[in-house]
Formats: sequence, structure tokens, C-alpha cells
Amino acid sequence: MDIRLAPWSMEDAEALAFLMDRADRQYLSDRLPKPYTLENARWWLEMVAQQEGKTGLFRKILVDGHVVGNISAEGQEDIYRKDAVLGYVLDKEQWGRGIMSRAVELFCPLVFDRLDVLRLSARVLEENIPSRRVLEKNGRLLVAVPGKRHLWELKERLYDEPYENPGTAPHLPGFLLEETRPVTYPMALSGEDVWSLFQMTPYFYKTDPQRRESLSQAEGMEITADFLLLCYRKEEG
Repeated sequence: MDIRLAPWSMEDAEALAFLMDRADRQYLSDRLPKPYTLENARWWLEMVAQQEGKTGLFRKILVDGHVVGNISAEGQEDIYRKDAVLGYVLDKEQWGRGIMSRAVELFCPLVFDRLDVLRLSARVLEENIPSRRVLEKNGRLLVAVPGKRHLWELKERLYDEPYENPGTAPHLPGFLLEETRPVTYPMALSGEDVWSLFQMTPYFYKTDPQRRESLSQAEGMEITADFLLLCYRKEEG
């Protein structure tokens, strides 16, 4: 069984209309038209062409070359603009074959590669057990750990011999490390911001009063933020 994802095109209108008109609607959004006509399919495909890679990502699910489903991620707005919501539908005749689990596995990396988002989540009803299993199987644990040079300039002000952080990924029982992304950027901080940052670190309680007082008088600093973003997935079995 060959499971693949591919972009939608206007040539897929008939296949989309056929798929969505016969979709099991028990757990689908009420915004889905019923009946789902060829006109509805064309309207949706035009919307996809406008939003693709900007505010959303949309893919048809192919099994041995035939359209059997849709999977998408739609970006959110306002304070949730770094979030995207996952949605999918699969022809009922294809249920129970592991198709959607594989489709989600293929799709998630595309979302973070093509869209400017930090979080991908899905909304599922408690009684929708098959969909819950798909999401649980494809769930990821994101962990941020300090990089070797995190807050280095601050350490130089506080210690005679500043030390680097380990900058390594921790071993988490039951999880496999899937991806590591280093993130490093400078922060230009005012004296007040430096002091506030210092108070949020463990160094605040380990620094002698004299150096603490000296830092409180700082007019401003450029301090390096250095992190490792780690993506873990749950071990099977």
C-alpha cells in the first residue's frame, strides 16, 4: 500500500466532491455543506490556492494513486497566530488500515517547514476513539534546553571563570529523540531588563551581594539567547 500526500489542484474537483459528499459526518464540522456539490469543491479549491503556504497547508491523501482523504492545517489569528489547527477526513471504506496515522506522520513536518507556526494541535471529541488513537500515535513532546552559550555575557559579568552549559539532549524514558534545532539570537536589553532577567535565573541566588549590586547598576547589555529545541516522539510498543 503506497500512501502519499500531494497538493490539491482544480483538476481534483470531482474527486473532492465525491470524497466529501460521502464522508461520515458524525465528528466533522457543521460548516461542511450537505450535499457536497462540484460547485462546493471548486470554491474550496480556489480558497486553497489562495491560502496555500500562507495561512494554511492542504494536501490530498493518495493510496496507490487514488484520492481517499484530505488533511490540512489552518493558521489562527491574533494572539494565536503562531498556532495551527490540524484537520483530516478519510473515506470510511479506508478506515482501520493505518492510512491516517501515516498521513499525519508525513504531514506534520511539512506544516512546520512551510508555515510560520510554533504549535500544531487538533480538536477531537472524547468519544471519537479512532481519531484519538491517530493523534496519540503521532504526538510529539517539545523540550527546550539551554545551549552551551546561553546568557554567556551575563555569566561573564558574574563569574571570574564563566562555564558553558552541557548543551545536550536529555534522555527521556519512553521517548525517542526525533529532531534537534539550535536557536541562537542576541537580545539588546536595557539595564532594567537585564536586572529582571537576572532575577529569573538560578544565578540570582548563587551570586555574591557585591556582584549582584554591580549588575543592578548596569545601563544595558547585549546578551545571547542560546537554546536547543528538541522534538521527541513516543516509543511504540
